[in-house]
Amino acid sequence: EGVRNLNFASESDLEVAADKVEAAISQHFTCPKCKHRDPSYERIAMPGVGPRKPFAHRFLAATREGCGYTELFNLTVLAGRTDLGNFIRGIFGN
Repeated sequence: EGVRNLNFASESDLEVAADKVEAAISQHFTCPKCKHRDPSYERIAMPGVGPRKPFAHRFLAATREGCGYTELFNLTVLAGRTDLGNFIRGIFGN
């Protein structure tokens, strides 16, 4: 429910989707450790299995510089949500 099949035509398509995910998280992120709302973001790529998937797994790391807490969000999964805004609100409860 709320998830569509993802087949990004290009790396730039994935980046556009990742920008949307980051913007949605930015609106609702609250650090569960220190309760602040201003994380820094970093995109992380990890290799998949096989030679044709050098960076198959992509994540967005949201880090609170003040306390060091970091959460990882799977960009591929979140970029595929048709209900992204509601889903993110549900994650953070706001």
